[in-house]
Amino acid sequence: MDTEITPSALRDAMRRDELFYSYQPKTSFESGRLVGAEALIRWRSGDKMISPGEFIPIVEQCGMAPELFEHMIPRFLEDRAVMCAQGIDIPVSINVSPEDLKVSGPTDLLHELIVGGQVTGN
Repeated sequence: MDTEITPSALRDAMRRDELFYSYQPKTSFESGRLVGAEALIRWRSGDKMISPGEFIPIVEQCGMAPELFEHMIPRFLEDRAVMCAQGIDIPVSINVSPEDLKVSGPTDLLHELIVGGQVTGN
């Protein structure tokens, strides 16, 4: 049975911790060395991977981008801590929707995390 992608299904996926980050490496063309990574949200529902091309438009259309951003920040911080503990201290970028910038909650949360030293300029 296919997962119907609705705001309710997305909220259920958040509650069930089905959303996670996949990290796409960034390499230098000059040296071939790892210079960073980009955190990309993925959704695994049971045995099925749901393409971001399927669920991100719904997130944006329904105004859920700030909610998703706020939900995923703790996961990002956990992943970052694991990377650093393993000696992988590279800049990691995350995508921010323009909708995230229209409300104060997620941007205030990110500001607090940066000021509190939990997120660095990397």
